[in-house]
Amino acid sequence: MLVKKDNQTKFIVIDNLNNAIAEIPYSKELYDIGQTNKEAIVFKMTIFNDVKGNDAFNGAWKGKDHILPIYALYTTNSLMEITPGMLTTGEGEFPSNFQTYLQETKNVNLANLVLTEMKALR
Repeated sequence: MLVKKDNQTKFIVIDNLNNAIAEIPYSKELYDIGQTNKEAIVFKMTIFNDVKGNDAFNGAWKGKDHILPIYALYTTNSLMEITPGMLTTGEGEFPSNFQTYLQETKNVNLANLVLTEMKALR
């Protein structure tokens, strides 16, 4: 879902299976994913009311909200459909490197939804 909040456009991802909601700042690069020959993208995902688990030391926390920077590898087929690949993250809101694999299934699912459902927004 694409929404305007506080004069900014953001993507909202809802994972009903895991009861998780995340917000991703709008970027043209993310919106156009799959339409170029790129195979990687970086985005920041804020997971609302997150529970500290195996990914707790990655990203940053603002109260109960978990800000996870994501480096996502993917492939695109001829129909411009995305197949997610490796997802990595790092420490802090602006990590110097993305060398830690996402561990929690719910976080992987949210990041994969960002990649696979972006085409439906266009």
